[in-house]
Amino acid sequence: MSSEELQDLLRRVRRGLGLGWVLNLLLVGAGTLAVLGGWSHLLPGHAPQADLVILLTVAGTWMVMTVSGASSLRLVSAATVHLADGRADLAERALLAGATKFNLIAAPCVLAMQNLAALAHGAGRFDQSAAISRFLLQCHRRAARKLQLRNRLLLADSELMQGDLQQAYAQLKVLYASELPPAAQLALLPTACYYEVAVGAWECLAWAAKAREQLARLLPAPQSGMTLACLALGCQHQGRLPQRDWLFKQATLLVDRDALVERLPLLAALPGEAAMRLPWRKDGSVFGESR
Repeated sequence: MSSEELQDLLRRVRRGLGLGWVLNLLLVGAGTLAVLGGWSHLLPGHAPQADLVILLTVAGTWMVMTVSGASSLRLVSAATVHLADGRADLAERALLAGATKFNLIAAPCVLAMQNLAALAHGAGRFDQSAAISRFLLQCHRRAARKLQLRNRLLLADSELMQGDLQQAYAQLKVLYASELPPAAQLALLPTACYYEVAVGAWECLAWAAKAREQLARLLPAPQSGMTLACLALGCQHQGRLPQRDWLFKQATLLVDRDALVERLPLLAALPGEAAMRLPWRKDGSVFGESR
């Protein structure tokens, strides 16, 4: 998805959410007035059946829109299946369809957009992930507020990956000021460790290495490996070499060494011991020495 396509998507989603909100208000108002019997007095001729007709129309519209919302949720579920099969292109197509499908209820659209942001992040398109996450954080719909913590964490990590430490700090500050549930605190750990690497907070990393190592083992393998690698860097700079060796060895058991170096270029500065060597270049040669 190009930047132009992304901006067009955001415009369409914003317009759809706004139109859905207005239509929601109109339907609620029309239905309420019909229940109270107000339409038979407002319409010319004071037709007694006007209230029933409008009430049935409102109910029919709600049913149609409910089916549309269910269709959007099925598209989101289909995207999950496509991702499990390794078809990210089909997953993105399904999520785009779910996000742009008109709904009275915002939840299906917001969920599709949130999954699009996560998909872009996983594909390394951090600018797109940040743009979608920022859009959802600015959205005042209730469904978006429920996913606010997840979107803010995704935005913080995307800004870090783009090297925007100021924006990343702003998002992390809000997260730390919130009363995060244990699951959210655990999900925040890799991003927090990477931020400390980016700003050179080696003492913080080394000081909390033991406790964070235990928490990192509760994370999925990619996030766990990245976190352990960050802790190894902290120990490296604080002279805790045995702990550094252990942490980095554990990290490379969980995550491919190329992936570690791609995300954390500073790992190339680690010593060149047998278990610590990283293939820095695509030709397989190790940093600091040639084949």
